[in-house]
Amino acid sequence: MDNWELKECIDLNRMLKVRTDLNLINKEEYPHLIILTHRYATSDDVLFPEPSTLGFFATFEEKCLKKLESAIYVAQDIHTGLLGIYIYTYNYKKTIIETIEHLKQKPEYHVEFKVNSDENWDIFENLGE
Repeated sequence: MDNWELKECIDLNRMLKVRTDLNLINKEEYPHLIILTHRYATSDDVLFPEPSTLGFFATFEEKCLKKLESAIYVAQDIHTGLLGIYIYTYNYKKTIIETIEHLKQKPEYHVEFKVNSDENWDIFENLGE
C-alpha cells in the first residue's frame, strides 16, 4: 500500500484508507469531488462487505482508479453498509465515463455517483470525523 494509510476512526466498524502523497499535487487543479457509493448487504454479526465485493473493488482500484487520466483517487471508506470511493477531478464528466466503463463489467455492483464542488478539499480533510 505505497502512498496509502489507514486512518484512525472512532467507529470500530469503519475502515478508511487515504492517500498520503497528496502534498505533491496542485489541489487547485482538481476542484470537483466525485463520490462513488456502493451499498452492500450486512448481517447482524458481519458489518463488512463480502469477499467477492472487496475483490471486485480491489480490481476496480488497480485497473481503473489508479490509472485515471483526469483525476486523483484519494480515499476509500467502508462503513456499515456503504463503500465510498473519493476522487478529485478537473473533468468530472470524463472521469465518470472512465469509471463506468469498468463498472459495466459487473452491473450487479450498483454504484451511485455524486459530484461536489470542493475547491479547497474540505470534504477530504474532514473524512473520518
